[in-house]
Amino acid sequence: MEIIHKIYSVFRKYGILFIIKHFYYELYYDYKLGISTIREKQLKSLSIDSKNKTQGEKYQPSSYYKLNKIFQRFSIQLENQTILDLGCGKGRFLFYSAFHGARKAIGIEFAKELYNIAEHNKVRFLQKNTKIKTDINIILSDVVDYNIDKEVTLIFLFNPFKEKVTEKIIENINTSLKQFPRKIQIIYLNPLHSFLFDQHFILQSGYNKDFNIPIRIYSNF
Repeated sequence: MEIIHKIYSVFRKYGILFIIKHFYYELYYDYKLGISTIREKQLKSLSIDSKNKTQGEKYQPSSYYKLNKIFQRFSIQLENQTILDLGCGKGRFLFYSAFHGARKAIGIEFAKELYNIAEHNKVRFLQKNTKIKTDINIILSDVVDYNIDKEVTLIFLFNPFKEKVTEKIIENINTSLKQFPRKIQIIYLNPLHSFLFDQHFILQSGYNKDFNIPIRIYSNF
């Protein structure tokens, strides 16, 4: 019933064409990448060994349709980037980035079941896309404990955490930038805690047209 209600709400707001495009991209990309990432997961149903379990949100994959729109609209390049997905879930954005030429893709996930699915998806992805040489690294960890790799140039978040953890993430980003100065971009979907990023980073774009969730793009330069 929940999914039917969700589809009906989106239909009323955006129309049937948006729904058709959305489902087409969902099926097309999961098939093309050789992975399975569509089904949502509630956090309470997952095994999480972390004091921050209550600070997380349910697993909900980023829409392929929206991802395509984002990279077209904001002219962000994935090719040769080192991307970091904080709260990577089943790994969708990692494999999407690898497919589009990322040099390295790092995902952090603290739910054991989602981590296992992401690792399985990695095997399937590499078996189907044998020419892709992206270094894909999926780490089972709480994001607050992860020291951000000095090579990371693009950080992706789909509102995976509440305020307390978001504050710690920003602290970790700033620590990494202080130790290893470089330019980075941050893609923040459904940015419920954007006010925290506003205090530390430069807002490049905030946009909602063509999307059913807001998006904010940040940089440190």
